[in-house]
Amino acid sequence: MERLRWLAAVIFTAAAVFAGIFAYSTRGVRADSGLDPERLQDQGAAPELTNNIWINSDKPLRLADLRGKVVLLDFWTFGCINCQHTLPYLKEAYAKYKGQGVEFIGIHYPEFSYERDVNNVCDAVQREAIAFPVAIDNDGAAWNAYQMHAWPAFVIVDKFGRMRFRQIGEGRYDAISAALDTLLAEPGPTAVF
Repeated sequence: MERLRWLAAVIFTAAAVFAGIFAYSTRGVRADSGLDPERLQDQGAAPELTNNIWINSDKPLRLADLRGKVVLLDFWTFGCINCQHTLPYLKEAYAKYKGQGVEFIGIHYPEFSYERDVNNVCDAVQREAIAFPVAIDNDGAAWNAYQMHAWPAFVIVDKFGRMRFRQIGEGRYDAISAALDTLLAEPGPTAVF
């Protein structure tokens, strides 16, 4: 009888832990639109990108120059299998949104020493057919400014340069697309003459 109680306690604890993990990992995601409006609250000004080495861009990109566009920042490293799993979605989303006012920017922050070699990053970008700009963040300037701690991670910046969406980990692509659609529909800054 004691063994049965112990087994029931273990099963109950495991179920509670699993339920907590599931609830945490899916927080902010709704079945209808894929996005809870609470996830789009203003999270503060997006730190400026200061990276000087870029792939797929003729010059360093700065968020200040992208005002009026929605910006998706993809924090990744080419050796990360979870980052590799995001590539089909990112390529499809980039093709869909690139002419609609969304700028995709990869922020490559290395985990291992071989990922610091810019030639290796260039090879990975070419091999994976990544067409959007990629900033080389070997010094961790963007990684630290955005307080990242895991790959992959996504931050979406609105037309005013404010962080409005953050996700750590792969998956929940419907929520990312819903955030892009919602932020694209919001009015942007108006020019003053």
